[in-house]
Amino acid sequence: MALEDQSKQIMLDAWGTEAVRAALYDENETELTTSGYERQAISWTYDSGDVILEADLISGEDYIAQFDINPDPSITVSYVKYLTDTGDVLATHELGNDEEVYNNPGTFDILAASLELV
Repeated sequence: MALEDQSKQIMLDAWGTEAVRAALYDENETELTTSGYERQAISWTYDSGDVILEADLISGEDYIAQFDINPDPSITVSYVKYLTDTGDVLATHELGNDEEVYNNPGTFDILAASLELV
């Protein structure tokens, strides 16, 4: 059975309504707890031309979420997870070669995110 685009839109819209937070995790899949860190709110827009859900940029910025990281000791950001308001994980993105190591305070920006049903 193949899904029609309208069915995909319904599912993507529902997912985007629930996945309203982004969070960062270390290499052990433990959420960061550094000073100043907090989960970030995100929103999504369905693109009917490509049957894809795209995360919205923060108004006036070039990122969808920005996190403050104040490591003590150093920390590696290995995963971005998308969560419900109550903290249930709906999706995990492993950064792989794009992992970032923080030895000093800095920020981690999520520049883009999308979800596509094929």
